Amino acid sequence: MAPIFAQSNPPTPPVVAAWIRCVKDAIAQERPRLLHEAFMTNVERVFKRRPYPALHLEMRQLKHLSAARNVVEREMGDDWNGLNEMMVAYLWLMEAAEPNIMKQSRPGFQEETRHYFERLKEFMGAVNSAFNSPRGAIIARTAMMTAKWCLLVGDSVDMIFGDRFFKASESLLNLLLKTFNISVAERAPYTQSDQILKKTVTIDLANYLFKLYNKTCQTKLAGTIRQNLGSVGLRLEYPLFRNPTICTYYYYRGIELMRELAFPEAQQALQESYDVCHPRYLKHRRKILIPLLTCSLLVGRFPTYEIIGRPEAQGLDELFIPLCRAIQKGDFRGYRMAMGIEGPNKWKAAWWEQQRLDRLLMDRTNILLWRSLIRKIWILTCSPEQKQHIIRIDDIWACAEALHKKAPEDIDQAEANLLSARPGVDPWGVSDPTTWWFNGLRLGKDQVEGVVMSLLDQKLIRGYLVRQPRDESTLLVLGKVDPFPNIWKLCAPRETQKMALLQPGDMGGGRVVRMNGVKEIGQS
Repeated sequence: MAPIFAQSNPPTPPVVAAWIRCVKDAIAQERPRLLHEAFMTNVERVFKRRPYPALHLEMRQLKHLSAARNVVEREMGDDWNGLNEMMVAYLWLMEAAEPNIMKQSRPGFQEETRHYFERLKEFMGAVNSAFNSPRGAIIARTAMMTAKWCLLVGDSVDMIFGDRFFKASESLLNLLLKTFNISVAERAPYTQSDQILKKTVTIDLANYLFKLYNKTCQTKLAGTIRQNLGSVGLRLEYPLFRNPTICTYYYYRGIELMRELAFPEAQQALQESYDVCHPRYLKHRRKILIPLLTCSLLVGRFPTYEIIGRPEAQGLDELFIPLCRAIQKGDFRGYRMAMGIEGPNKWKAAWWEQQRLDRLLMDRTNILLWRSLIRKIWILTCSPEQKQHIIRIDDIWACAEALHKKAPEDIDQAEANLLSARPGVDPWGVSDPTTWWFNGLRLGKDQVEGVVMSLLDQKLIRGYLVRQPRDESTLLVLGKVDPFPNIWKLCAPRETQKMALLQPGDMGGGRVVRMNGVKEIGQS
């Protein structure tokens, strides 16, 4: 007599049975890649593989989650319950999958994509449960690739619904953080590329978290991830990790250091990322090159024409070369035109803002422009025969005031008329709508003297100030030997070394960063 099955306990469909046998074989033979192929989540590839469309149809016929659970438990037994739940969640994910689900080519695709994303998160949670077991090392690659696909689907959901707060991507943070913590908790050392360990995907998972933190503006949390990586003691090198993984890690490391204003270290990390990135991937190399050129510029290393002429740098010459020339000459007006603040090329301001580099450059290049301006005055007014090279602060003030003057079309006439009609609006006389100095503040002698003192304090100029009687100009007395030292030598790290993972505290006491680096305790 044939067995009678209830609706919640149907017979095992043939394709589901073949899929379960494949999972069993992959685990028995310890083949992580074969196991990942069995748990493929990328719908763009799933429906191009022959068994998966049939698996999708069979799951549509089962209809109920309880039916899928009973089928898996009957075939797999209770030897590894975490794996059973992972298999059930995958079959339930396949029930919701559709070819081209994230493409705007069918009605109702928005809700279908959202529904699929919720199922995908449930599958990721089940993967974490199986990954956390003592036998979970074989699932490492599956966990890593599933996390990657979660990011891509989360991006699509945010884009489809026009969510500027990226709530779908943010909902993945805890899931991926748990996956990362599971991989870090493993104590076995990772020394050979053919080892089956959870640590083999630790750096990839960290990169996914860095991407999420940058996207959701929660970058302060990245420090905890780096501290955990430092405690694990992984060697970031090939063949233990793939070159794309190493490249991505150094990229986010450089962005994080640049955000902390540690420009020499950021330049070093981004250079490592750029060197590792394959020359064929022009889009990725360009993404690395833009912050790399910015960091190099801020530490006094201007790009060569050879770098600007590379395929990935197409179009960057008209952005970076005018900026470098303006900084070299101390030309504030040329700098504003290079940044798109003044002049006809307003599109440059939008480009810098899109790259999130506009405020960083405006804050950090200002002191370099002042240094170059003073150096230019020194070259023009002092001769080698003089025993002492002296520059009057009044001369610096006159040049800076002329370079900060707005063109007539840039002056806010309404503000100018208000100040002239109602003097009480500005009782202290600090406003000046005709100047670019802090976008409308009067540039006075005291402000110029403060800038010079800052340059002296940061050792960007060697010398000292001599105050004169009230009616006379303060004097800047320059050092006899190299009064304008090389900025790169001042900013560069004392020991050139690769950015290693074992650097959880590389910012010095109190995490204070200066342009000339941080001194260790006890160093003179």
